[in-house]
Amino acid sequence: PSAGRDARVTFSSLNSAVREKFQVSYHPESGRMGGLVLSHKPDKEDDGYFLFLAEPALEQMETPIAKNVIFVLDKSGSMSGPKFRQAREALHFILDRLEDHDSFNLVDYNAKVYTWQPELMDMRGENRASAKAYVDNLRSGGNTNIGAALTNAFGLLKETDDPSYIIFLTDGQPTEGETREMKLAELAAKLNPKNKARLFSFGVGHDVNARLLDRLSGQAGGSSVFVEPTENLEAKVSSFFSRITSPALVRPTLKADRAVNRVLPETLPDLFSGQQLVVVGRYPKGGETVLTLAGRQGEKDFKNEYKVKLADSPSPDGQFIASLWAKRRIAELIDEIDLAGGKPSSELVDELVRLSK
Repeated sequence: PSAGRDARVTFSSLNSAVREKFQVSYHPESGRMGGLVLSHKPDKEDDGYFLFLAEPALEQMETPIAKNVIFVLDKSGSMSGPKFRQAREALHFILDRLEDHDSFNLVDYNAKVYTWQPELMDMRGENRASAKAYVDNLRSGGNTNIGAALTNAFGLLKETDDPSYIIFLTDGQPTEGETREMKLAELAAKLNPKNKARLFSFGVGHDVNARLLDRLSGQAGGSSVFVEPTENLEAKVSSFFSRITSPALVRPTLKADRAVNRVLPETLPDLFSGQQLVVVGRYPKGGETVLTLAGRQGEKDFKNEYKVKLADSPSPDGQFIASLWAKRRIAELIDEIDLAGGKPSSELVDELVRLSK
């Protein structure tokens, strides 16, 4: 922090046991993208670790922007009963809240894939009513062809600067066509080569395949939401939808004018109201550097520079960064081992064991 902008937060308590993590929330300066960088270099021989946090000012979220939304609804037999009812209710909730300037379409699938319309449609009054009637008429049954559904959904997207979202409502249990998790993840990556679209998974039921849904969403810069049959659906869907209504930063990138490496995540997720962008990475040499966060805000390009000094020595405040980076790298290694079909190289296994320790 620069002179005059430092702050001190204190907390005291008598005769109490604090068992939960203590969180301090703060509001970034009005009209800016708040940013914070911490760094830690264990010794001169090894790379250092840095943590970059960015949080949008709330004022940036007030005006909804046009977006493309494609709903992909699993109507296979495994979705029968409460799960299918929850998925349809979630669809209704979001359809009611899309703006007139948004574009959308519906994809429903079991062993075969169907669409409400052959292309993206504006969210006008008649289209909204027609889509809701289409959802009400859907019935569950049959096998689950996730690969074909994803192929169809990504094929509906058009080239545009507007943010595009695929909302995938399923229990994630593939039984038709390609059923291997990593092959489905590879397919989704090929269909979305520049991560133009963000994929959000909405998993329903107790037996949801969370691992597959997390993988599909994570590699496309999205996230997963899971709802159990007895949970309050409206609260979960409302919280989820409020995030994508007015994204604060679309397709963000982070660059440094000093050599950095192994920055995670490789694909930065869109930044929404009430969220933080969390990036970790490594660097060979400390010193003054400029980190540049770029992307789009509405119809305008966004760029903000953060002048920081990466540590040349151990930092008491930054020792946790190494563990945070290691956890993310371990998740990456597990994916690589899965891709190897259970026959990973000794290098991958050795690195996984070393980082775990």
